[in-house]
This record gives sequence, structure tokens and C-alpha cells, in this order.
Amino acid sequence: MTNNASLVKGMKLAAFLGLLIGIFNFFMMQVFVDNVSIWLRWGFIFWYTTFGIMIAMAGIFVRHPIFKFPLKWYVRSALVGGWLNFTVTFFNYEHFSTYIANSIISGYVSSPFWFVLDGIVWGLLIGWIVTKMAGDGIDAVHGSEDVIKP
Repeated sequence: MTNNASLVKGMKLAAFLGLLIGIFNFFMMQVFVDNVSIWLRWGFIFWYTTFGIMIAMAGIFVRHPIFKFPLKWYVRSALVGGWLNFTVTFFNYEHFSTYIANSIISGYVSSPFWFVLDGIVWGLLIGWIVTKMAGDGIDAVHGSEDVIKP
């Protein structure tokens, strides 16, 4: 963790990392999937930018809000990343099934729910970088330039 903890800094960094991941997916989707919609490709850019911001916002929780057990950065990031991609896959199952069937990896992967693993991996990467660079928990909130100091 850094001495300059800040929630806003973490959200900016996570949005930038999400944007980079979205741009990466924008180009890789065309390589792996035949006839992929340009709208889906643009959607990945916006999705992963939002994804990164949500991972950073979850960084304020160092304890579970209800059950009070500790939440390490890797548990928190993996859960949020996996859950976000699960919901996208759940509500767009037909589209993702079609894209998986038309992809070059269709012989190895048949379920679109492998996208959840993608969310866990990207969530861990974003969570690790944001926690190292911007901190987590109450330090990140009180270190933020947008919080009025008591």
C-alpha cells in the first residue's frame, strides 16, 4: 500500500486500466470471433471501463459489511470481477453462446460462462494494481482529495 492513499486516485487508475483492457478486447474479439458485431466490440470498451471503476469502489470494504469477516484485495477483486461478468453473461447468454460457437476456441470451450473466469482474472489484475498504487479501506477514503477533513 502507498502512503498517498486515495479513493479518487484509485478510481481514475482503475478506469484507465479498464479502458486499456477494453481496447485490448476490442481488437482481440475480431481476431478470435468471426462476424462479431461492432456494437459488442465497443461495448467491451465501455464495459471494462465501468468494470475497473466498480473494482476500485469495492476497495473501500476491508471487512464484509454484513458478516464482518476480513476481505483481502484478492478476494474482493475476484468476487466483484466474477460477479460483474456473470451478470453480463447471464443476461446476454444467447449472444455469447453464438460468439463462442463462431470462435476459434469453440472446440475447447463450449459455455459462455467462461467469461466469468475472464472477469476474475481481469478483476485480480486491476485490484492488485489499484490496491498497490492507491490503497484500500478507510485510508483510501480519508486520503481522497474529495473528502472534507474533520
